[in-house]
Amino acid sequence: MKLTQTTGRMNQEHRGKLFANKNKLQEKVVMVKSLEEEKALRMEREKEQAEERLRRSESRTQSENLGSTFQGQKEQGMSKGIVLDQVDKVEVEDGDEDSRSGSDTQDVILLELKKKE
Repeated sequence: MKLTQTTGRMNQEHRGKLFANKNKLQEKVVMVKSLEEEKALRMEREKEQAEERLRRSESRTQSENLGSTFQGQKEQGMSKGIVLDQVDKVEVEDGDEDSRSGSDTQDVILLELKKKE
């Protein structure tokens, strides 16, 4: 009987250790999954922020390009003896457009420059 009791006690201790190990492993799995989810969320946020920075940068570049193109056209017109400010004043006096947007004004000025060339 002693052998059976000793074996039974060892089995219980062994089972207890196995359950403890199993619980520790399950906790580790949960922790790893949680860390992976946090990492994925962080990467997603960083990706969105990078895309937003890229959009803003492209928008800024387009604005700068439009500004430098207009400035280049103005300088080119001045070198040919055409003053764009005068062309703009003539438009207002003619009453062609009272409320102009920036791109429309540039289009009209380009047309005026082409007409005078």
